[in-house]
Amino acid sequence: MRFDFYPYEGNWLPIIPVIFACKKNRLPPILALVDTGATHTILPMEIATELGITIDHDDRIETQVAGGTQCFIYPSPFMIDCLIRDPGASMECHWRAPVFFSEGQHIVLLGHHRCLEKFDATFYGPEKRMELHPRFRDR
Repeated sequence: MRFDFYPYEGNWLPIIPVIFACKKNRLPPILALVDTGATHTILPMEIATELGITIDHDDRIETQVAGGTQCFIYPSPFMIDCLIRDPGASMECHWRAPVFFSEGQHIVLLGHHRCLEKFDATFYGPEKRMELHPRFRDR
């Protein structure tokens, strides 16, 4: 699956469209940063509401995000269905993953645990593109 980098705040980044769903709620594609340095997949808190998920604000983990900033992340009480499609081919991948939500988070971060660990990722910086090769069978 091949994706061109996306311009974001003056940089070209490996950002891909991802469809998230929980139970009967399915969102349109949302741009997500392929963050190979992130442990967890973190979504903005607003997405929990759109997916019909109620977050327990007492169940939180303090973590460090890019740039060393400390923040709280809140686990989803449900596994989230994830779907990506190759924009230039008919290939798509589905999987279920635990995700976290964060207030003040503006972009979706796709992290390693039960997300990026399912793929081989190759980055072609000068060409501003990346390739994701699934290493699993669709759910």
